[in-house]
Amino acid sequence: SVGPGKSSSARAAITIPPTTKLGLYFVVTCADASHNVTETNENNNCRASTTRVRVVAPATATATSTPTNTSTSTATFTTTATPTSTPTSTVTMTVTQNPTVAPTPFPTIGVGSFPVGIAVNPTVNKVYVSNTNDGTITVIDATNGNATSTISIGTYVAGIAVNSSTNKVYVANGLSNTVTVVDANKGNAISTILVPNYPLNIAVNPTTNMVYVSGYAGPLTIIDTNNGNATSTVADGEYPGAVAVNSVTNQIYVANTHSALLTVIDANNGNATTTISGVYIPQSVAVNPTTNKVYSTDGSNTNNSNTISVVDVADGDSISSIIVGTNPIGIAVNPDTNKVYVANSGNNTVTIVDANNGNATSVVPVGIDPQGIVVNFSTGNTYVTNEVDKSVSVLSQ
Repeated sequence: SVGPGKSSSARAAITIPPTTKLGLYFVVTCADASHNVTETNENNNCRASTTRVRVVAPATATATSTPTNTSTSTATFTTTATPTSTPTSTVTMTVTQNPTVAPTPFPTIGVGSFPVGIAVNPTVNKVYVSNTNDGTITVIDATNGNATSTISIGTYVAGIAVNSSTNKVYVANGLSNTVTVVDANKGNAISTILVPNYPLNIAVNPTTNMVYVSGYAGPLTIIDTNNGNATSTVADGEYPGAVAVNSVTNQIYVANTHSALLTVIDANNGNATTTISGVYIPQSVAVNPTTNKVYSTDGSNTNNSNTISVVDVADGDSISSIIVGTNPIGIAVNPDTNKVYVANSGNNTVTIVDANNGNATSVVPVGIDPQGIVVNFSTGNTYVTNEVDKSVSVLSQ
């Protein structure tokens, strides 16, 4: 027992149950938890840590289990016991958590307000970030990690894509129903294309020079960049969202968030050919043209869905899922390494998945509320927009 006016410190290892969800937690300790000492106040024995600790997945995380950590982090706080026979005594405890807080975050680059969309041109090694609140895009020189310029675009800029063949950047302006075309060689906007239905997401096929724009009210708009005209629209399901292109097969994949479907459009003839069910409220979509697999984030918290869906197109659209972090939003694929990168906005991390075996191999911390994510194929670096931090995290793995 602790005598009057005395204090005692102790260190204890805590094992986190394997069923614990990844995320941030307070650690609580209690003095005289079994009530062996009679006190004048039995309601002040427990204290929570002043800071939270993060439970993250280890490097051996798999899709079939919820892993625990093996590293350690420390939270220090004070609990007080008040026995009837003695003055108040203070018990100071240092609790060591067995699962460790993730390592120091990767470097960040300051950008504009509410950065959401992000795109990269690996040919010139430049990264482009759409700043929704500012109506601008930030240009980042990936060779030195510096934000080199800001370009004014439009109203409520959202989705952004780059044609690596022409070095043109295309930005969806949601409130003005337009797409702004930026000549990245000159560093300024050169034209505006009218599109319908509140455009938010955009993708480019650099092989055909076609741009695909999805609006919240649908349908998908196809822009022929050879002449700068919005040539046609294609019905693409209920509340279309993210869009991705397989440049090898010339197939377009559109995430229909409310109908829990992926719409497949054959860009060779402009027809919606099929829908893929079995994905849960897809938020973002990415394609590996080498393996012909499609990845979508199951980003809604209403069903505790902390997974991504994997569609094997070559295997008759068979679907599997991989456990990632909390509320996954953005997703990107590196076809050279066959790795998938998932931005988890719920616990401010990126999950890295080895698509060769379907295992989540590591989780790394980024900024607050990560959204967009893109891989620079020429360097292997990954860039993540952090919406609240007004920054971009740079992952060198």
